[in-house]
Amino acid sequence: ACCDEAHMLALAPIPGAVVSTPSWVLRHRKGIDAPWTDVYAFNTTEFFEKDYKVMSHYTSTHSDSWFTYLATCCIMLIDKDDTPIGWVTFRGPHFKRWERGVYTKEEECHNEAERARAIQTFFGIEITQEEIACIKGLPSELK
Repeated sequence: ACCDEAHMLALAPIPGAVVSTPSWVLRHRKGIDAPWTDVYAFNTTEFFEKDYKVMSHYTSTHSDSWFTYLATCCIMLIDKDDTPIGWVTFRGPHFKRWERGVYTKEEECHNEAERARAIQTFFGIEITQEEIACIKGLPSELK
């Protein structure tokens, strides 16, 4: 069931890394008895605008990168004490809000108008008709 999914943040070495300094690793599992899968890793190294431009180029242009064919977004939910309490994600047509250990809302979109409404609802971002038209013909378009 979806509510058995879990995420955690761990300070751990990254297998195969040249430098063995531990990094923050976001881990995910699809059920209570499922193994943890490393999803993303980061450290506290400072980056500058030029660094981000170079790093972003591959992920936004190369056909091996799922960012070129799958629309995706994630935002952390923070309580009034600045404590993370969950997240909202969308991946392709699927939107999920996970808060305090349970999915509180899920939605599947079937076209771009529905996805634009869900982005407004889940993320508070208004997508214009002109912006909706920009995805037409791309692999990530919902038809």
